[in-house]
Amino acid sequence: MFNAGIVFKECVIYVFLLFGLKGGRKKMCLAVPMRLIKFEGVNGIAEIDGVKRNVNLSFIENPEIGDYLIIHAGFAIQKLDEKEAMENIRLIKEMWEMQ
Repeated sequence: MFNAGIVFKECVIYVFLLFGLKGGRKKMCLAVPMRLIKFEGVNGIAEIDGVKRNVNLSFIENPEIGDYLIIHAGFAIQKLDEKEAMENIRLIKEMWEMQ
């Protein structure tokens, strides 16, 4: 079962998916959908499955508490509506379970 806490503890803000290539296994870093729960200026806190991370909001126009954001390397890079965010989270969980 997918456990965001384990993923985030091991990979900081990244979700790593391992896949086989000729030379062995390689890592791929993906952006993660998270919900903004607090912010002041360009700094905020985003959350997924109870795991909270500091994020930079410099690239987001008019962030609001409750916004779903794509987070990559500690930066919010895009807003998502809730439906898109839930679908992305579902797909990440599904890929994680396939490992």
